[in-house]
Amino acid sequence: MRKLTPLSKLNIVVPSGNKWWIVASLMSFRGNYALSVDAKGRMAIPKKFRDVVAVESNNAIVLTIDVSKKCLSLYLEPEFSEKEEQIMNLKGAVQNPIVRDLQRVFVGLAHTLELDGQGRFLVPKSIQKFFPLEKSMVLVGQMSRFEIWRETDWDAFLAEAFAEESGNETTEALDDLVL
Repeated sequence: MRKLTPLSKLNIVVPSGNKWWIVASLMSFRGNYALSVDAKGRMAIPKKFRDVVAVESNNAIVLTIDVSKKCLSLYLEPEFSEKEEQIMNLKGAVQNPIVRDLQRVFVGLAHTLELDGQGRFLVPKSIQKFFPLEKSMVLVGQMSRFEIWRETDWDAFLAEAFAEESGNETTEALDDLVL
Protein backbone atom coordinates (compact mmCIF):
# COMPACT_ATOMS: atom_id res chain seq x y z
CA MET A 1 0.00 0.00 0.00
CA ARG A 2 1.29 3.44 -0.87
CA LYS A 3 1.68 6.07 1.78
CA LEU A 4 -0.97 8.77 1.44
CA THR A 5 0.42 12.24 0.82
CA PRO A 6 -1.51 15.46 1.47
CA LEU A 7 -1.64 17.79 -1.55
CA SER A 8 -3.46 20.50 0.36
CA LYS A 9 -5.21 20.95 3.66
CA LEU A 10 -8.48 19.73 2.17
CA ASN A 11 -7.40 16.82 -0.02
CA ILE A 12 -5.47 13.62 0.44
CA VAL A 13 -3.98 12.25 -2.75
CA VAL A 14 -1.85 9.34 -3.87
CA PRO A 15 0.69 9.41 -6.69
CA SER A 16 0.13 7.06 -9.61
CA GLY A 17 2.73 7.37 -12.34
CA ASN A 18 2.74 11.01 -13.34
CA LYS A 19 -0.76 11.73 -11.96
CA TRP A 20 -2.13 12.42 -8.51
CA TRP A 21 -5.47 10.97 -7.45
CA ILE A 22 -7.64 12.44 -4.72
CA VAL A 23 -8.67 9.57 -2.45
CA ALA A 24 -10.21 11.45 0.45
CA SER A 25 -11.02 14.92 1.62
CA LEU A 26 -10.95 16.33 5.10
CA MET A 27 -14.29 17.85 4.33
CA SER A 28 -15.91 14.46 3.84
CA PHE A 29 -16.88 13.33 7.32
CA ARG A 30 -20.52 12.61 6.53
CA GLY A 31 -23.08 10.04 7.41
CA ASN A 32 -23.71 8.25 10.67
CA TYR A 33 -22.19 5.04 11.92
CA ALA A 34 -23.01 2.67 14.76
CA LEU A 35 -20.24 2.40 17.33
CA SER A 36 -19.84 -0.21 20.03
CA VAL A 37 -18.20 0.72 23.31
CA ASP A 38 -16.16 -1.97 25.04
CA ALA A 39 -15.89 -2.49 28.81
CA LYS A 40 -12.84 -0.19 28.96
CA GLY A 41 -14.65 2.72 27.29
CA ARG A 42 -13.00 2.32 23.87
CA MET A 43 -14.61 2.84 20.49
CA ALA A 44 -13.21 2.71 16.95
CA ILE A 45 -13.20 5.18 14.09
CA PRO A 46 -14.73 3.55 10.98
CA LYS A 47 -12.05 2.13 8.65
CA LYS A 48 -12.97 4.47 5.81
CA PHE A 49 -11.77 7.50 7.87
CA ARG A 50 -8.61 6.08 9.44
CA ASP A 51 -6.27 7.06 6.59
CA VAL A 52 -7.48 10.65 6.81
CA VAL A 53 -6.82 10.68 10.56
CA ALA A 54 -3.39 9.09 10.06
CA VAL A 55 -2.23 11.51 7.37
CA GLU A 56 -3.81 14.77 8.44
CA SER A 57 -3.44 14.35 12.18
CA ASN A 58 -0.74 11.70 12.70
CA ASN A 59 -3.40 9.55 14.42
CA ALA A 60 -4.04 12.33 16.96
CA ILE A 61 -7.65 13.23 17.66
CA VAL A 62 -9.14 15.61 20.18
CA LEU A 63 -12.27 14.67 22.10
CA THR A 64 -14.33 17.18 24.04
CA ILE A 65 -17.89 17.68 25.22
CA ASP A 66 -20.20 19.59 22.89
CA VAL A 67 -21.51 22.60 24.73
CA SER A 68 -24.79 22.85 22.82
CA LYS A 69 -26.02 19.27 22.40
CA LYS A 70 -26.00 15.99 24.31
CA CYS A 71 -22.94 14.68 22.49
CA LEU A 72 -19.17 14.64 22.26
CA SER A 73 -17.16 16.40 19.55
CA LEU A 74 -14.26 14.61 17.91
CA TYR A 75 -11.75 16.65 15.91
CA LEU A 76 -8.56 15.99 14.05
CA GLU A 77 -5.85 17.74 16.04
CA PRO A 78 -5.14 20.53 13.50
CA GLU A 79 -8.85 21.40 13.20
CA PHE A 80 -9.26 21.47 16.97
CA SER A 81 -6.26 23.79 17.34
CA GLU A 82 -7.94 26.28 15.00
CA LYS A 83 -11.23 26.14 16.93
CA GLU A 84 -9.40 26.37 20.26
CA GLU A 85 -7.59 29.52 19.13
CA GLN A 86 -10.86 31.09 17.96
CA ILE A 87 -12.58 30.33 21.26
CA MET A 88 -9.70 31.49 23.43
CA ASN A 89 -9.48 34.77 21.47
CA LEU A 90 -13.17 35.69 21.65
CA LYS A 91 -13.66 39.36 22.48
CA GLY A 92 -14.69 40.16 26.01
CA ALA A 93 -13.79 36.71 27.32
CA VAL A 94 -12.60 38.02 30.66
CA GLN A 95 -15.79 40.00 31.31
CA ASN A 96 -18.33 37.61 29.78
CA PRO A 97 -19.12 34.61 31.99
CA ILE A 98 -20.80 32.75 29.11
CA VAL A 99 -17.64 32.94 27.00
CA ARG A 100 -15.50 31.90 29.96
CA ASP A 101 -17.76 28.90 30.58
CA LEU A 102 -17.48 27.93 26.90
CA GLN A 103 -13.69 28.12 27.17
CA ARG A 104 -13.68 26.06 30.36
CA VAL A 105 -15.82 23.28 28.91
CA PHE A 106 -14.62 23.17 25.30
CA VAL A 107 -10.91 23.56 26.05
CA GLY A 108 -10.76 22.46 29.68
CA LEU A 109 -12.37 19.08 29.05
CA ALA A 110 -10.58 18.44 25.75
CA HIS A 111 -8.22 15.47 25.54
CA THR A 112 -5.75 14.70 22.80
CA LEU A 113 -5.93 10.97 22.11
CA GLU A 114 -4.11 8.61 19.80
CA LEU A 115 -5.72 5.84 17.79
CA ASP A 116 -4.33 2.37 18.46
CA GLY A 117 -3.53 -0.14 15.72
CA GLN A 118 -7.21 -1.08 15.42
CA GLY A 119 -8.39 2.53 15.09
CA ARG A 120 -9.71 2.65 18.66
CA PHE A 121 -9.51 5.43 21.21
CA LEU A 122 -10.23 5.42 24.93
CA VAL A 123 -12.74 7.95 26.22
CA PRO A 124 -11.11 9.46 29.33
CA LYS A 125 -12.83 8.98 32.69
CA SER A 126 -13.01 12.77 33.14
CA ILE A 127 -15.26 12.97 30.07
CA GLN A 128 -17.25 9.86 31.03
CA LYS A 129 -17.99 11.49 34.38
CA PHE A 130 -20.04 14.21 32.63
CA PHE A 131 -21.02 12.18 29.58
CA PRO A 132 -21.72 8.56 30.55
CA LEU A 133 -21.25 6.15 27.66
CA GLU A 134 -23.73 3.52 26.56
CA LYS A 135 -22.86 0.25 24.84
CA SER A 136 -24.33 1.57 21.57
CA MET A 137 -23.21 4.98 20.34
CA VAL A 138 -23.59 6.82 17.02
CA LEU A 139 -20.80 8.65 15.17
CA VAL A 140 -22.25 11.51 13.12
CA GLY A 141 -20.14 13.20 10.44
CA GLN A 142 -20.18 16.98 10.47
CA MET A 143 -17.76 17.65 7.57
CA SER A 144 -14.57 18.61 9.45
CA ARG A 145 -15.43 16.87 12.73
CA PHE A 146 -17.57 14.12 14.19
CA GLU A 147 -20.19 14.13 16.89
CA ILE A 148 -20.57 11.09 19.13
CA TRP A 149 -24.09 10.56 20.48
CA ARG A 150 -25.59 8.00 22.80
CA GLU A 151 -27.92 6.04 20.54
CA THR A 152 -30.95 6.90 22.68
CA ASP A 153 -30.15 10.65 22.55
CA TRP A 154 -29.57 10.51 18.77
CA ASP A 155 -32.91 8.75 18.24
CA ALA A 156 -34.67 11.34 20.43
CA PHE A 157 -32.98 14.19 18.54
CA LEU A 158 -34.10 12.76 15.19
CA ALA A 159 -37.64 12.17 16.45
CA GLU A 160 -37.82 15.80 17.56
CA ALA A 161 -36.26 17.06 14.32
CA PHE A 162 -38.85 15.18 12.25
CA ALA A 163 -41.83 16.02 14.45
CA GLU A 164 -44.59 17.89 12.62
CA GLU A 165 -44.47 20.83 15.01
CA SER A 166 -40.78 21.51 14.40
CA GLY A 167 -41.33 21.55 10.63
CA ASN A 168 -43.51 24.65 10.86
CA GLU A 169 -40.77 26.86 12.23
CA THR A 170 -38.29 28.54 9.93
CA THR A 171 -35.43 30.91 10.44
CA GLU A 172 -33.91 33.58 8.26
CA ALA A 173 -30.69 31.56 8.10
CA LEU A 174 -32.51 28.78 6.23
CA ASP A 175 -34.70 30.91 3.98
CA ASP A 176 -32.29 30.82 1.01
CA LEU A 177 -31.35 27.15 1.41
CA VAL A 178 -32.62 24.87 -1.33
CA LEU A 179 -32.13 21.12 -0.84
